[in-house]
Amino acid sequence: MNSDNNVSHHTMTFFELLSRDPTEQIALSEDTLLQDVSHLLENPADLVAYCESHPKRLGWAIWRLCDSSSSDCLRLLTDSQIPEETRCQLTDNLKNLFSKLFDPHCDQVLQGSLKKGQYLNIACSLFWDIAPLGPTTARPAGIADACADVMRFQLTIANLACRESALVGIEHWIDAEPQLMAAVLKDYDVDSEPVAELQKRAVYLSGLLGTK
Repeated sequence: MNSDNNVSHHTMTFFELLSRDPTEQIALSEDTLLQDVSHLLENPADLVAYCESHPKRLGWAIWRLCDSSSSDCLRLLTDSQIPEETRCQLTDNLKNLFSKLFDPHCDQVLQGSLKKGQYLNIACSLFWDIAPLGPTTARPAGIADACADVMRFQLTIANLACRESALVGIEHWIDAEPQLMAAVLKDYDVDSEPVAELQKRAVYLSGLLGTK
């Protein structure tokens, strides 16, 4: 009798694959990637619940989601084969990632104080570094305004890691999209920023743009 008949072949779910150790190579299903990423960005609490028994896996999963060298998840936002309306909605749903996942689950520390292995905080602080959403890709894809709106939203979040992330994004975009970034900073009450380092950075960026 062939013993293979008795073997149960388990197909790993999107969350299972996403939350594997970051050093492991994985292959996400291209057939369902849009559906899987859409669901995650709409309901990040589902991933939080999935990783509840192994909290470090939440950081692994989010790092893999955001990092363009680890997965193609966020490349969907600039994929010309996907309708622009869908991509703009996906981009807008990044707000859920920051408000429902990063805000409640990230440590309240700045990037300079992070230690190796703090994947969740690193993914938050470096989001605009590691995600494939720079101005040179976002503008042609029609999502530049949506990305700017995400940064604007981040600046309203209580967790300082989210606000620092937005300022990092603005700094990356400032040369290519000065007017757009000026509009983002115009809505930010710099004087009310409680973290001195972030206030200093925001004032510096405003000075570059001539908005302060």
